[in-house]
Amino acid sequence: MGVQWISNWFERIHQAFPRLAEEAVIKELLWELENTGSDKPMHYILQDLAYHAPWLHAPMAPVILEWVKINPTRINTNRQYCRHILANGETDTIKLAKLASRQIAQPNDPDSIA
Repeated sequence: MGVQWISNWFERIHQAFPRLAEEAVIKELLWELENTGSDKPMHYILQDLAYHAPWLHAPMAPVILEWVKINPTRINTNRQYCRHILANGETDTIKLAKLASRQIAQPNDPDSIA
């Protein structure tokens, strides 16, 4: 899809039909999160969301937060993008702190500590 998809016309579609646009993005976002392996980053939609669609951070942050709660050990490859969207998406700081504590406590993921 790429940057052109997310940054040009899609923002106007989102302005006109926010719920429909967000549902479409959520579907693609969850697909990428579910299908990204620890050794194979996809760079399908998550990277574009993180760096080229700040207007989608607030509606996508709760979706990412919920997915990470359910899949705490599967965020490794996408941690940077998810963290960026969560921080910029008006996520409650207490929720972010709890997420960070859970990630640090993962015994099988020493990279989470940093």
